[in-house]
Amino acid sequence: MPESAGGAYSPVTSQHRVRIGESRPLWYRVTDREGAIPSDLDDWTYEWALRETAEDPDLIEGRTSAAGHITVVPHDDWRNPGTDVDMVRVWLPRAVTLQWDAGRYHYALWRMDAGFESVLAEGPFEVGEASVV
Repeated sequence: MPESAGGAYSPVTSQHRVRIGESRPLWYRVTDREGAIPSDLDDWTYEWALRETAEDPDLIEGRTSAAGHITVVPHDDWRNPGTDVDMVRVWLPRAVTLQWDAGRYHYALWRMDAGFESVLAEGPFEVGEASVV
């Protein structure tokens, strides 16, 4: 799992999968080495990128906290049911996913604060065909 210069990381245990035209949040639990959630998560600057591969310089999609696409919000803590923890949420609206092609890609969530630039989470990202209702 990627380690950040700020001592925080987000363990990713499964890949992301969305369908073309689907609107949904992506959730990230960011913790320090001891497993604690940093108290200043909502003060950080975030960027989320979707690319063909990790090495590809061209973005398929970029989301930022500056534009309001990424927020820190309380979310149910699946490790401790009945309690909420602050989690990083990346919002993918339908208008964005409608523009994607089905396939396998690479995503990365970055902390972009000066002196603390680091990957918090990254991994495979699968875009499936649109659902037919």
